[in-house]
Amino acid sequence: TISEKNLYAIGFENRSGGWELRNSFYKGSLLRKDISIFNFNNENENQSQNQNETGKRIVVFEGFIDALSFVEMKPFYNGDILVMNSISLLNKTKNHLQNYPEIHLFLDNDKAGENCKNSILKSFPEAKDHSEIYFPHKDLNEYLLSKIKTKIEIQQQDDLKLNQKEQESESIEANQIYKRKR
Repeated sequence: TISEKNLYAIGFENRSGGWELRNSFYKGSLLRKDISIFNFNNENENQSQNQNETGKRIVVFEGFIDALSFVEMKPFYNGDILVMNSISLLNKTKNHLQNYPEIHLFLDNDKAGENCKNSILKSFPEAKDHSEIYFPHKDLNEYLLSKIKTKIEIQQQDDLKLNQKEQESESIEANQIYKRKR
C-alpha cells in the first residue's frame, strides 16, 4: 500500500535479495537489481544439495515472464534457469555461466537481445541460441501467447461448426416430423 493505494505485482527474488516486480503497468525492482537463478533439478532427488554446478545445463532469459513461459512449455525441464532481469547485467550473467558446460539462450529477437546473444556466444561458443524457435515474435512469451490465441481461435471455430451441424440436424429432424404429420 502506498498513500492508501493498494498495488499488486508478481515478484521474483534475485541473487542480491532484491525483488524483480512486474504487473501490467510496472516493470522494475525493489532493493538491489541482480540476476535470478532457479534450479529445476528433477533428475535425481538423491543428489547432494551441495553438488558442484559443473555438469548441469542452464537456460538464459532476459526477463522472468519469458522464463515462466518456458516452464509452461517445458514442465519437466531439468537444470537451472538464469533470468538476467536487465541486459545491463550481462557481465554478471557471463560470470555465472562459467560454471555450466551446457548453455541455452532464449533472448529477445530485437537489437538489444541480438547484441547480448552475440556477446555471450563470443565468450561461450558452445552455447546454443534458440531464438529461431519463436521468430518472428519478439520473445518466448509473445510466441506462447500467439500459440494459445491460435488454439483458442481453432477451438472456437470447431465449436461453431459443431453448433451449426447440430442446428442443421435439428432442422432436418423437425422438417421430417412436419412432413409426416401432413
